[in-house]
Amino acid sequence: MCGRYWIDPEDTPEELAWLLQELEERERRTQPDFRLPRGEITPGMLTLVRARSRAGKPRPFAMRWGLPLDRRLVINARSETAAARPLFRESLRNRRCLIPASAYFEWDHRVRPAPKYRFFLPDSPCFSLAGLYRVDMGERPVFTVLTREPTPALAAFHDRMPLILRPEDEDAWLGEGEAGEVMARGVTEVEWVRE
Repeated sequence: MCGRYWIDPEDTPEELAWLLQELEERERRTQPDFRLPRGEITPGMLTLVRARSRAGKPRPFAMRWGLPLDRRLVINARSETAAARPLFRESLRNRRCLIPASAYFEWDHRVRPAPKYRFFLPDSPCFSLAGLYRVDMGERPVFTVLTREPTPALAAFHDRMPLILRPEDEDAWLGEGEAGEVMARGVTEVEWVRE
């Protein structure tokens, strides 16, 4: 599962810093004080997401994390069943997005109190989580993070892990092609440290 992730405010990679700057400058045309959060990103927050524009070009958007459903937010979707679920089916076909992150967090509930762990890619300061989004009339777009079965090492922490895309699969994920093949190639080699 992914219930918290991190955008490093101190060591933001150049590409991610550029996306944040581009989006903030665009949003400041209508909201002069607009600034996206850095650091720990939690459900319900407005944050940076990459998706295709109406012209079909990848660009940054400000979206809120969590699809509203019966007075709660659906923050994750199982990648294995998203195509069959009415809440996610259309988005999986037509509204896929990339959620930039520097790390994500899990808690080890085998121990009390449960310690917090930060999970990251050993060779990359930034990666993209696979996501789905929805646009409701007059509202900011909302997104959910896709999850997958964890590796055996990560299963000790949680029975799900976020679907992390390989850089070479990001364009295909944003396209209109078959999502299943891209999801099957998701990154599983993550490292972790106790916070």
